[in-house]
Amino acid sequence: SVFMTLAVQAFRYAFEPFLFSTSSDKESPVLLKKVMTAFVIFGSFSWLLISLLLPYIAPIFLQRKEYLEGIEIVPLLLGGGLFLGIFYNLSAWYKLTDKTIYGGYITMLGAFLTIILNIVLIPRLGYLGSSMATFVVYGVMMITSYLWGRKHYPVPYQVGRNLFYIGFAGVLIFGVYFWGGELTTRYITITTAILLFILVSWFLDIKYLLDPKRK
Repeated sequence: SVFMTLAVQAFRYAFEPFLFSTSSDKESPVLLKKVMTAFVIFGSFSWLLISLLLPYIAPIFLQRKEYLEGIEIVPLLLGGGLFLGIFYNLSAWYKLTDKTIYGGYITMLGAFLTIILNIVLIPRLGYLGSSMATFVVYGVMMITSYLWGRKHYPVPYQVGRNLFYIGFAGVLIFGVYFWGGELTTRYITITTAILLFILVSWFLDIKYLLDPKRK
């Protein structure tokens, strides 16, 4: 899950200078919409790619067999990282309207939920409970920021489309995970899932995002 964390942090450092440099542009909300869509596509694809290839790449990094027992939590951590990246995208509204106190409120909400969920889930599920808490907390922070942002700095985000990409990646991940079959069948299934996501995202959004004339 470090790959997603590094990608999100790199995006964050690039996003904030871009945000303030375009804040006076009347097309700023449209630019923010495009950035969000591009990030969701990239993040969802990363979540899908790493999760599906995990059983084959994990042994390269985790040499001890007992460490491999915990790889089932990685898709949850990757999903949580995706939600955190979307939250950073959504932070535009309280930064541009000088309402950064709301960012503090959301962070405190996340900290409170993290403590409560860890107390409840870890004794029952162990480290799986902690990863579930991460997934849920970042999801709640993302939703809360979006709902508040609609009132203070409306941006025409493609909410339905973005949710589709996240849900589509999630369905493909868990579908492949529970799909049985021999090794060759699994390779074909994984390749098909990855190509399907690429094709769908290309025809729905990517080719339009690459067109500078299209809003």
